[in-house]
Amino acid sequence: MRAEGIPCSTGTRSSISTDSWTRPSTRRGFKRLFSAQRLKAYRDSFQELKGNREVCATTVAMTQNLLLADGGNIDHIPAAIRKIQAHGAELAKRG
Repeated sequence: MRAEGIPCSTGTRSSISTDSWTRPSTRRGFKRLFSAQRLKAYRDSFQELKGNREVCATTVAMTQNLLLADGGNIDHIPAAIRKIQAHGAELAKRG
């Protein structure tokens, strides 16, 4: 996308099932507010998010101001995506 003149970045690098989401549930304040069963259920619920790692690995992030461009410039985004799709195998080989 950047090669096509569209500023973007990867989405999130970490999966929602990482410690950063479950670590707070081990802190004293949470333990006072919620039962051990409830906190375990909360931590276990993240295991049910199948495909989350793939979503994180394949997300493209664009800033909001980019999406506020005029029509001609905004049309460049889907055109670039179609170009990448058409040449995806070749681009993947280049790495």
